[in-house]
Amino acid sequence: MKKVVSVSIVVLVVLVAVAAYYADNKKVENDNSPQTEAIADDLTQYEIPVLENGRGEQVIKHVGYTVSYNNEWLIPNWVAYELTRQETDGEEERRNKFSPDPIVNGNAVRHEDYKNSGYDRGHMAPAGDMKWSEQAMDESFYTTNVCPQNGNNNRGDWKDLEELARDWAAKYGSIFICCGPIVDNPNETIGDKHIVVPQRFFKVFLRRDGESWYSVGFVMENKAQSHPLMTYAMSVDDVEKLAGVDFFYMLPDSIEDRVEAEFDFSEWTVD
Repeated sequence: MKKVVSVSIVVLVVLVAVAAYYADNKKVENDNSPQTEAIADDLTQYEIPVLENGRGEQVIKHVGYTVSYNNEWLIPNWVAYELTRQETDGEEERRNKFSPDPIVNGNAVRHEDYKNSGYDRGHMAPAGDMKWSEQAMDESFYTTNVCPQNGNNNRGDWKDLEELARDWAAKYGSIFICCGPIVDNPNETIGDKHIVVPQRFFKVFLRRDGESWYSVGFVMENKAQSHPLMTYAMSVDDVEKLAGVDFFYMLPDSIEDRVEAEFDFSEWTVD
């Protein structure tokens, strides 16, 4: 008789534990508490992407931007940062010379490595976005933040896109930016260190307006050209396919899938 009672107690304990497990899971599934909402409200580091094609990288965090540096190609894989309205009002003066990044591993690129190459030292995070801080300005001139860039492109349509980004940040209060090179042929290089020359450049943007999210991407060839910026615009999904980068992966999938699949340039206006 005692054996039967003991078995019954064990069965009862197991049933209670199972019931508690399913009750907890159901609570998670139906949880609409403020804690769940807070995840969507946390905008920290939303600009940081993930490489999809196994390229080597050293991720370096500077005060104004984060860079994924490719120690084989000697250029960034991507550069990402948030640009705010307050940061567009900075007055820090532009620097005149690039310098090696003191944090980079391996053979650091120097200002002289671009000499007589026929290419500009093209900023990814532009100096114009870093006027809000002396340190941010100095670090924007690290060679981990530059690529060999056609001078016409660097000082033409690419510059126009940089200026448009500042206009957007001023209007919308904050935008997330990720940019970098697209390399189709890593055998095209400059200098004794064989710095790889990108064939194209990408730049993607994300912003939030209340509960709504908007994104847009751009891809430009690394050559002389002059076109309206709309000519280069496309969805972030399309940029991802070309760049081999997963952008804005920290967004909930339900938001990321929708916002990256579509874009409407009219939603990115400047008054």
